[in-house]
Amino acid sequence: MLDLDTGTHTDPVAGGTVANAGRYSWSASPAGWRRIGETGLSGKVAATGSTLTDLFALAEWSPGYLAIATGGVVNDGSGNWEMSQLMRMEAGVSLIFDISAHSAVAHIACYTAAGAYISGQAGTGGNPSPRQGTFVTPAGTGLIRLSRASAIHPVTAARNYPNSARGPVPVTRYSMAAPPTLAGSRDSSCRKIRRRPVLNAASKIILYGDSRFSTDYGFAKTAFETLTGASVYNGGFQGQSAANTALNSRLSRIWTYDPDVIIYLPGGNDDGAPGTVGTFDGSVSGESIVTPTNIAADYSGTRFIQAVDHTVRKILGNYANIRARAGLTGTETEAEKTAKIDALRKPILILCTDLPQKRSSGTYWSLSGSWQRKRDAIAEVGRRNNVHTVDLLGDLAWDMSPEPSWTSPSDLVTNNGVWTMDGLHPNKYGHEQIAQLICGDAGLL
Repeated sequence: MLDLDTGTHTDPVAGGTVANAGRYSWSASPAGWRRIGETGLSGKVAATGSTLTDLFALAEWSPGYLAIATGGVVNDGSGNWEMSQLMRMEAGVSLIFDISAHSAVAHIACYTAAGAYISGQAGTGGNPSPRQGTFVTPAGTGLIRLSRASAIHPVTAARNYPNSARGPVPVTRYSMAAPPTLAGSRDSSCRKIRRRPVLNAASKIILYGDSRFSTDYGFAKTAFETLTGASVYNGGFQGQSAANTALNSRLSRIWTYDPDVIIYLPGGNDDGAPGTVGTFDGSVSGESIVTPTNIAADYSGTRFIQAVDHTVRKILGNYANIRARAGLTGTETEAEKTAKIDALRKPILILCTDLPQKRSSGTYWSLSGSWQRKRDAIAEVGRRNNVHTVDLLGDLAWDMSPEPSWTSPSDLVTNNGVWTMDGLHPNKYGHEQIAQLICGDAGLL
């Protein structure tokens, strides 16, 4: 642990209160990290770029983990080992692992996008044994599969598996667990573009999408204004689907407000049913291939991914040609040209994957498979258009089991849930988490 972590915790092995900072070793019985020395990792902070993380507060589904839902894990046929489905991955990603290792098993296996095996991380010896370290995905990686000892394997119980990383990691970690209400994969497919805006009291942020970002609920505006100091406009439309908010008549709300930052959250009124989402490149499992729409015309697509992509490309296209927007004639001096361009706002677009929800009617809105289809489609749009994408579904990982089920009409006043007012619209605490994640992930702080 980093020397600058001044917190304390109770040693799970020896008992008593000890400092977080220091060196730790894993104890198999009782399972826990035991503090064995005074010197932490402060000398490595500059080299790794690691952020401070309390090891003892990490959950199996902490943000930054690569994880697979339990339903996506299958036995490899031997009865002793389990493997995940193939997940999207890219080359050069560092994974910290803490695994039950065996020489015959590639616990981290990397493949090309076409499914050809490249290389992986295996153990040593004929018997399963603990192994920790770092693995960097090789050149050409497009897919990854994780393997672990199965529940019946004795080493699993002895070392408190399933596998999980237990330290701060600059890029990602992996786990083989997921919360019970979220089926689907957590992977690296969401596009990250680090372009840090400088926000102040004169800056303007628009929250665009459906009623969750509308004036019906003031929580989002308050949360973002508190964090950024900028002026925030609730620009969402009540009851509108992604197709509705892709229309020119809706998008004009963005052009009129003239923001510095556009945060786009689609999907609240799209059920994500099979066959309604679509995909451009096959990234959304089970969905048919569709073609992008013509943004020179008003939106007329038929699939969720087309609506999100149309909206993103319309926003990017509206602000792309700075010279045209500045009205340059070619007769300006350099000083005049600079003054005209400097006067323009050059907004940053942040795309967000959709949130989970529960509705009294059940159907597809309330199913994790629908959430995942929408999430994968939004991530695909972000990658195609080189737009920073915040994975709200994966990184928040809200447990929806205690949330109420939304019924119509919406109660705009009564908070009946933990993170949501009504199973659909985030409450004050939900919007605070959303704002913190978006601002931190996209560099708005």
